[in-house]
Amino acid sequence: MAFSCYIRLGSSRQYKFRFIISILAGIGFHLQMEQIKVRKETFGRNYAQLDQVLGKFHKEALGEDTSINVYGYPDIGNNIYADLLPYKDWIKINNAQRCHENLVQQMPIVFCNTFIGILSFPKFTLGLLYTYIFLRFFHIQGYLGFRGYNKAMAVEEFSKLLVIIMAVNGIVSSLSLLGVGGRFNLFRRFMPNSLRKP
Repeated sequence: MAFSCYIRLGSSRQYKFRFIISILAGIGFHLQMEQIKVRKETFGRNYAQLDQVLGKFHKEALGEDTSINVYGYPDIGNNIYADLLPYKDWIKINNAQRCHENLVQQMPIVFCNTFIGILSFPKFTLGLLYTYIFLRFFHIQGYLGFRGYNKAMAVEEFSKLLVIIMAVNGIVSSLSLLGVGGRFNLFRRFMPNSLRKP
């Protein structure tokens, strides 16, 4: 049944869907590159101080032929290496890290529910995905600025609401594909036909 639902999407819609998913994956890649850039600007710039204070402990623990990672790994912004950063750099690395973690936390929900939702409600699901991607651009730009969460807070809250709607869409779509709910399926009852048709 799921296979026949996928075939219903039609060739052009499949390509559109793949394109949108590729954009979302591209946003994840872009954010990872931005995070590495921030790590270079923070941990990399303060590497000499990190090595001076913690280098001997690092070599004692892991061997004389090892050195502290120039990007500060495995510190994720709130550990022993980050404690030695100037306050502005500490804020910057934590904002970048939080932005990245927020995307990583939401990706499994977004991808899974998009794949399920598109089988029953392709137009509605693509609309949700377009909106999510649009919000993500502003979220990344806000978080990577100095004000961080304060600037990105509204966008992050809208993104959370969108993820909840995606989850409901995925659940209703899966129930629909299983044939559960029938005429009591409220989501289908209130969904315009134009958003349901492939």
